[in-house]
Amino acid sequence: MLIVWTVSFLVSKLPFCEWLSEIAFTGVRKLSRAMSNLSKLEGDDSIHCWEGPFEFWWNFSIKYFVPFALSFLLFNSLKTDIDNPYNNYHMFWQSIGFAFPIAGLLVFIISIFVCTESEEGFEEVNAVFDPNDRMGIGILNAYSKDLNKTADAKTAGVEDQAAETELVKANEK
Repeated sequence: MLIVWTVSFLVSKLPFCEWLSEIAFTGVRKLSRAMSNLSKLEGDDSIHCWEGPFEFWWNFSIKYFVPFALSFLLFNSLKTDIDNPYNNYHMFWQSIGFAFPIAGLLVFIISIFVCTESEEGFEEVNAVFDPNDRMGIGILNAYSKDLNKTADAKTAGVEDQAAETELVKANEK
């Protein structure tokens, strides 16, 4: 990957940050930005200090690290089971056990070529990605409103108790 990234960067002739977001992280950047926007209050378009590191970590993990790790685990498990059959089962049962993941992979690959039309109703998901859109969409806003209602209710309860205590003291006099 280091060789591919280097050649890609040199051929693109883009500045590093632009190459990173436009080429190296294409395809996953939209999801990480959407997740960042979920965690900001509605209308908040400021760039928080955690957004850059989070987006880099997310993009790198999803695009490069996770596929490598899953492939490594799958092939390592396959090699281990071939060298040392699981619980000394016959090789037939070992192959049946690996037929299921292979069938899933085949279904995925075949569907790439068979399903050539996009489904309707996903216009918002497939909309053009605006890399400058950092506007929070307020998922936390609803949560914070609920917290404020709870805090207001508790405050009202404390105020009611204070007023009741004063009334009792006044009646005792």
